[in-house]
Amino acid sequence: MAYKIDWRSGAIEDVKALFEYLAEHASLWDANDVTERFCFY
Repeated sequence: MAYKIDWRSGAIEDVKALFEYLAEHASLWDANDVTERFCFY
């Protein structure tokens, strides 16, 4: 399912925080699934 994203000022910090959280708290497989969905859909 594709989503339309309206990027706003400060969004890059939120995305960075998401990936930092995944790196610290998610399993490798879960982080991979989230990254694939974020980058390729």
